[in-house]
Amino acid sequence: MKVDAAPPELARALRGGEGKPMKGSVVKQSLLNFLRDESGAAAAEYALILAIVGAGIAVAAKNLGTAISSAINTAQGNI
Repeated sequence: MKVDAAPPELARALRGGEGKPMKGSVVKQSLLNFLRDESGAAAAEYALILAIVGAGIAVAAKNLGTAISSAINTAQGNI
């Protein structure tokens, strides 16, 4: 995210009230780097996809286990 893309109040604060970004302030540079970094969004999206797929696998395994147990009990009853 560019400083200019930030909300106006935040952009002004990051520029130090002037028209150019502040230099030398570690905190402000860290904040700028944090605002520019978009890798966290991708990681969150992958985590959400992984959680959904994992839940689907868990439900499928439970249903498969129930079906196998039912088939074995039916076969045992017929023997």
